[in-house]
Amino acid sequence: MGSKTKKTPTPSLTCTTLLEDEQTRCPKPRTHGNPVERCQMHHKQYITLTKKYKKAAQLVDKTLGGASIPTKAEILAYDSIHDLLEKARLMKKYVSAIRVEIEGRKIHHERFFLKVDDGHKIRLKLLRKWLSEGVEIRDALEVRAVTLHMKDHLGREWMEEFQSEGLESQESTIDLSPEAIAEFYDRSIGEKAAGEPDNNTIQEDDLIDLKLRRHGSETKFSLTWNGDVLKETADELRSLEVFKYAMQQYARRILFHEPTLYLKTLDKVSFKDLFLDDDFDFVDLIRFVIVWMKRLEFGLPWWKDSVIEALTLAGRPGSNTANLGDLGNRFNIVGGWIYNRTHKGKISNEGWWVLLNSFKGGPTKKTENRFVRLCNSFDDLHGFLSFAALGLIESPSFCTDKNNPSYDLRSIRNHMSLCGVLITDMVSTGFPDRPPGPFPSTNPASRPGYRMWANIEFRSYMFGALRNEPDHFVDAFLKELRCRPDTFYVVTRSETAPGREVETFGTVSAQMRGMMFEARIGNSNPTPKAQEEWSVMRSATDILYGTGENKPVKGLEGLGRASGMVGYLTALDRPKSAGWFFNFKKFPVKYFAIMDAEPNRHVSHLARNVAWAAFRAQGLVKGSYDARLYAKASDELVQAHATKRLSGFLPSDSWYVGNLHAT
Repeated sequence: MGSKTKKTPTPSLTCTTLLEDEQTRCPKPRTHGNPVERCQMHHKQYITLTKKYKKAAQLVDKTLGGASIPTKAEILAYDSIHDLLEKARLMKKYVSAIRVEIEGRKIHHERFFLKVDDGHKIRLKLLRKWLSEGVEIRDALEVRAVTLHMKDHLGREWMEEFQSEGLESQESTIDLSPEAIAEFYDRSIGEKAAGEPDNNTIQEDDLIDLKLRRHGSETKFSLTWNGDVLKETADELRSLEVFKYAMQQYARRILFHEPTLYLKTLDKVSFKDLFLDDDFDFVDLIRFVIVWMKRLEFGLPWWKDSVIEALTLAGRPGSNTANLGDLGNRFNIVGGWIYNRTHKGKISNEGWWVLLNSFKGGPTKKTENRFVRLCNSFDDLHGFLSFAALGLIESPSFCTDKNNPSYDLRSIRNHMSLCGVLITDMVSTGFPDRPPGPFPSTNPASRPGYRMWANIEFRSYMFGALRNEPDHFVDAFLKELRCRPDTFYVVTRSETAPGREVETFGTVSAQMRGMMFEARIGNSNPTPKAQEEWSVMRSATDILYGTGENKPVKGLEGLGRASGMVGYLTALDRPKSAGWFFNFKKFPVKYFAIMDAEPNRHVSHLARNVAWAAFRAQGLVKGSYDARLYAKASDELVQAHATKRLSGFLPSDSWYVGNLHAT
């Protein structure tokens, strides 16, 4: 006899339930329900689902109909921590019931009844509103409890200061409103695992609990960094050990900064003790994750301090961070010490290495300015840009020209950074590489037989900073520039000098100047007469202190108003300068603007000449620019700085110039 083949039910006779991917229909035959629509397993799940979310709905309605939800005014009048925490627990049950009902109703129409009826829609809309309000009331109760708890605490004053740090000076703020938390919850809980098949071998009746527990446990597991996940590898690789400690210290700062999270840490001795506690619910988890995701933004100073502490913890077995700062500024939270004052010492080479390597994919070219706030001195800033030059951060956009890919100044800028010439902008002329000279104007001449001509010169320039304190290299570099008035015009501004005092040297001080003159028709290459004078439209000093005002230029009325320039230092003093490179700088520097003496050419010519001057000041080269000598000197420079910055903590065989990598 031939083998029997199992018949596959036709689609019209199969279970109507969608599997977990919410796209694939269950292939099992219909056997249960009235009318018969589902297989045995999915019918059982449907019954459990319906009972659970309807029971949750009863609790929601009972809470709303009773007097158990306090107003904000009533919360402020509470003076008993016990009463506050009891109310907070009731609100937690209420919020959890809302969440259960929301998930139950969503699963109800996403997998069992594909069309949502109007009653479900209206109820879901109300539930989301009540969820937001419930979270807000629960937060208010917990904040009030923290306030009462801190009332008699010895460190109350500085703890409150740390917890209420303003974010006005930061580039990015954090929205921890109930609405934001609810939105994050909806987005995260609704995410599907792409391509993950439904596991029908799991005989779970409670789909609501399965979905909430799966998502919550996965996220909480990822936060228990002191578990066994990294232990074996961390013993072998210091870098992972440092990163593990840094994450723990950063997490402690998040928990302490956010009052509602801080309340959950009381009497907790470890992260596992906190995260796996029933009182630390999904809303707390979302609140924590939202702040964690801002590590490269407003949380960067916390992360820097966390890395500094992690290096100490990893360097001394059995050590802790209790003695890293002023003992009066420390606080113990979930088994470790943090400080309410940022560490002011110099950031070590290993500190920069760990800090910049800790961001997946590496910081982008638009994030350089964020790291300036971490620097406590010019040495820190030089160290940061040196590691950027070694390839740990993508070069900023001003180093390339999207209109002409052949102009690539990334290497030159990196070489100057290693030397200590910190370039933060490079600007080409309005007419790059246009031969200088007059061109015909559309303005009429004042006499017959003549044509009006115009001549305009733009000069490329770069802006940046040097060490402000007395320094041999800075003196030698400025001397190199001063000796070449035919090549450079320079404006420097020391932040310790009074007022707007600047120092200038060079020949031509105009960044943009022009003249208009008449010449006979037929003369295709006229030259202005000796008495014709240039009219300055923008000066080199405007690069630093221009106000942006458009004003007419005497003698050039026919060309209209000269477009204004907002100087770099003018912009620094104006509001909304958070994205500017030096906005968060904490120490004085010597600013400079270096302008090309030759007009109407690309800034690459100026960059090459300035880099050569820096090399001469370093003693790497002599004489006039030579491409071969420059290439050789730059290789020596990069190799020397890589060795200086990396050899103290990385094995010599774990990196090489050109493809730096951590092992």
